[in-house]
Amino acid sequence: MENKGSPTTKWTYVFKSISFLLGAGLIVIGILDIFGFSLDDPISIVLPIYFILFGLLIIAAEVPLKFVLSRFMFIQNLFGRGLFYIVVGFLCLRSEIWEYIIGGFLLFVGLSYIIIFLACRSRPEITGPPAN
Repeated sequence: MENKGSPTTKWTYVFKSISFLLGAGLIVIGILDIFGFSLDDPISIVLPIYFILFGLLIIAAEVPLKFVLSRFMFIQNLFGRGLFYIVVGFLCLRSEIWEYIIGGFLLFVGLSYIIIFLACRSRPEITGPPAN
């Protein structure tokens, strides 16, 4: 059992805080990109909506909201959450500097989650199983 001052608890807090901020950043990027869409490019309409939804999902996963986690079960363990962050990170790597920054951090956090998952002997779930 971890106590509040343990290094593991501190790193967990750091990763959760960074992920929460990245989710908020995705929402901001999505909102800003909605205003700059072009009818000639359907990706410029769809991708900002995905950014907003994925940002909300990341925030819901880090808070954690049991309602969301019970429906998106892949986010309950570090491996699934890491893969999700990597996919979203690659989606962010587009043209703006802020998209590269958020995408790079998402790739870093996602890769870190996967490495932690593979390095742990016991496979910890981040939030525990959903309540029935």
